[in-house]
Amino acid sequence: MQKWKEYKLDQIAHLVKDTFKPNAEESLPYIGLEHIEEQQLRLNSIGHSSEVISNKFYFQPNDVLFGKLRPYFRKVVQPKFKGVCSTDIWVLRAKQGFDQDFLYYFVANKDFVDLSNNADTGTRMPRADWDFMKETDWFLPESIDEQKEIAYVLKCLHEKINLLLNNNNSIENLAQAFFRQWFEEEEND
Repeated sequence: MQKWKEYKLDQIAHLVKDTFKPNAEESLPYIGLEHIEEQQLRLNSIGHSSEVISNKFYFQPNDVLFGKLRPYFRKVVQPKFKGVCSTDIWVLRAKQGFDQDFLYYFVANKDFVDLSNNADTGTRMPRADWDFMKETDWFLPESIDEQKEIAYVLKCLHEKINLLLNNNNSIENLAQAFFRQWFEEEEND
């Protein structure tokens, strides 16, 4: 293990707020909080910018999207495409010297999510507070190579988990189909 150093979040990541104003000429993929699965670090669907009526934020491929509304839901994704997202989502981009994939797993970790939840603003609709979070301290690897190695291992584990979840869903669907078929045959006899 290489040397680790204390950094403020603001030294690690940019909060990107490139505003998208809905228009008929530009059609882009849209990600709202409803498109991000809770706790799973994946999208369940994608909308279209033609369906939105208020301003949104642009994001680029591999930007980290962190749902700031009710952060305890841990709605975090890293799309591989460009598009627009809800303003209730932080668009984060790693600063120079930090790996974008490492940033993704860093903000998806329980400690980050818990702290962002504990320092939220609003009572009815709590939101993570960037002004607070950007000043928080974190011990991270100084070496970008070590960051990449850590991110690679976490990515492999994440892919295996998704594969197992997909297999589980496929097996469950197959079992349901057999179950329905069996009862339909019994009713027809």
